[in-house]
Amino acid sequence: HTYAGLRSERIKLEKDVAKNMGVLHEEQRNYHIFHANAIQTQARLLLVEKEAKFVRGEEKLGQDGAKTFQELLGNSIKALTAHAKDLRKEQKAIKENHTDKLEQRKMFEDLNKIITLKHKLAVEAKHKEEAEKAEGTNFMQIADDLTDTGMGERMIINN
Repeated sequence: HTYAGLRSERIKLEKDVAKNMGVLHEEQRNYHIFHANAIQTQARLLLVEKEAKFVRGEEKLGQDGAKTFQELLGNSIKALTAHAKDLRKEQKAIKENHTDKLEQRKMFEDLNKIITLKHKLAVEAKHKEEAEKAEGTNFMQIADDLTDTGMGERMIINN
């Protein structure tokens, strides 16, 4: 009876250990989640503290003297928008003022069409020549029948 009692006690303890390991893993997962959230909150707090210093004038945020991150990003967006507008104007001017290059491009495209057509015609001529050559070689051939007796003949037409 003591062996059976000890065995059932051991099984009960193993189940408790497995249950406690599951709880431990859950607690470790929660700890890591809370730790990550704490680090994220600290980073946000640091940004808020820096921005407060910028607003109070204790520090400058950028070379243009922006007081907040929002102002800095707004200035960057304005600068990039103006740059994009200038690039579009420049692109339009290039397209309008380079007619000689457009003429050269058109001539190149026409040459490319001519070469492509010439290649296509050469290929068609080659296929036609091969077909005419193949027609000239059609003939009838009489061969021995491959039957067991070997007595008959059969007609074979080569294409």
